Amino acid sequence: MAQFDTIRSTAGARTAEIDAGLRAHMNKVYGTMSVGTFITFLAAWAIAGLAVIGASVVMLTGCVDPEEAFDAIDWRILFLIFGMLGLSQGLDNTGAAETVVAFIVGLTGGFGPLAAL
Repeated sequence: MAQFDTIRSTAGARTAEIDAGLRAHMNKVYGTMSVGTFITFLAAWAIAGLAVIGASVVMLTGCVDPEEAFDAIDWRILFLIFGMLGLSQGLDNTGAAETVVAFIVGLTGGFGPLAAL
């Protein structure tokens, strides 16, 4: 029985170490989130600027490693968004967006805005 008591006490100490490490990490995360929320309420900054500041703070505090953040990027989605931005700009510049909207409104104009959606 003495063996099991030693294992239990060692496991309890290990659990306490993990809990302390997790608690310290979560304190960083909550602190970063609180500062970001506070800055958002105080300043009328664009969301892109706040995102860059938030990402910088998370990296500087060690909550996320730069390699881990880089690996988490889904490049297919990022390029899809860039492609959609380019396509929408092209549709807007050529007037094709207005033509498509006029066509859809002409088809569904009598049925209200929900039909156009």
